Amino acid sequence: MSYAARSSSSGPWWQEPTRDQWYAFIAAWLGWTLNAFDFTVFLFLLVPIAKEFNAEPEVAGPGPATLPRLRETT
Repeated sequence: MSYAARSSSSGPWWQEPTRDQWYAFIAAWLGWTLNAFDFTVFLFLLVPIAKEFNAEPEVAGPGPATLPRLRETT
């Protein structure tokens, strides 16, 4: 069924999913958002933590080692 073939009596799109489907969507969206936030915070804090312990940032991998260079350009 295409979008054009839908009847207007089916109601708005946000009323089509059930309550459980909305809960699953919200849980998945929050999980994805918090995972991205967690990863970003980890990247920004990895270099200062490495300096605190007198370790080279390259020990953690090439990604965090490039972060200070990106901060200098902005």
